[in-house]
Amino acid sequence: MCEIFALNSEKRIEINSYLKKFFEHSLVHCHGWGLSCHTNGGLMFHKEALSAQKSAYLKGRLRFPVVESNVLAHIRYATVGRISPENAHPFILKDICGTDYSFIHNGTLHLSAKLDKYVFNQKGSTDSERFSMMMIDELNRACLKNGGKPDAVDRFVLFERLIAEFAPGNKLNLLFSDGEYTYVHSNVENGLYVLEKDDAVFFSTLPLTKEAWKNVPCTKLLAYKNGSLAIEGREHDNIYLLSEEEQMFVDRSREILVS
Repeated sequence: MCEIFALNSEKRIEINSYLKKFFEHSLVHCHGWGLSCHTNGGLMFHKEALSAQKSAYLKGRLRFPVVESNVLAHIRYATVGRISPENAHPFILKDICGTDYSFIHNGTLHLSAKLDKYVFNQKGSTDSERFSMMMIDELNRACLKNGGKPDAVDRFVLFERLIAEFAPGNKLNLLFSDGEYTYVHSNVENGLYVLEKDDAVFFSTLPLTKEAWKNVPCTKLLAYKNGSLAIEGREHDNIYLLSEEEQMFVDRSREILVS
C-alpha cells in the first residue's frame, strides 16, 4: 500500500503546500519516499528508504520554493520487496530514443511470466519496477519497428494495451511521465483524485486540500499535457476490489490522517 502524487502544468508553479501535505502522510506510509521533477529538458529525482518525515534532505528541499511543471511523488508502505533505496519509487528508465521516464505505482501485481524475466536485472525487488521495465522494453521494440520514436498517439495506444493486459486481478493505480505527458490510470473506486486549477492538474491518492478534488475515472488510461487532458483511452472494465485487509488499512490510514 502506497500513496502517489503528480503535477502536470502549462507553466512552472510553486507546489510546496501540496508536497508538504502529501509527505505528512508518511506517518502511515513510512517505508520510503521519492520525488522526481522533469525540468528544462532533464530529470532530477531523489528517493530514500525511510519515512519522508525523517528525511533531512526533503526537509531542506521544502524550505525553498519548489517551482516545477511536471512532478511525481511517492510514499511507500512495503508489501512486495524489502525496505531499501532501490525499492523506493519513482523508478527512472530511459528508452532507446533518449527519453527519460519516471514511474510510480500504488498496488500489487500478481506473478506473471511476462514480468518474471526482469527479476535478474532489476535494481530492486518490487513488482512495480518490473512492470515499468516491461513498459519501456515494449516501447523500445516499437521504436525499433518504427525507425524512431512513435508519435504521442501510438505511444498512448501501446501503454493502454499493456495496462489493460495487466489490469485483471491487479491493482494498478499508476502515474508515469516522460516530461511532456503525464499518464494516469486507476482501477480502484475512490482510489485516485484529481484537482484542476489554473492551467494545472494535480493527482493524489487522497485529496490534499479542501479544494474541488474529483475522482479520477476508473479503468481507462488518461494522458495530460500542459495541464489539460490530451488523450483519453477506452474503459477496460477491470475494477480491482480491495480485500478486507486492504480496506481496513485504507480506512485506518484515513482515520489517522484526519485525526
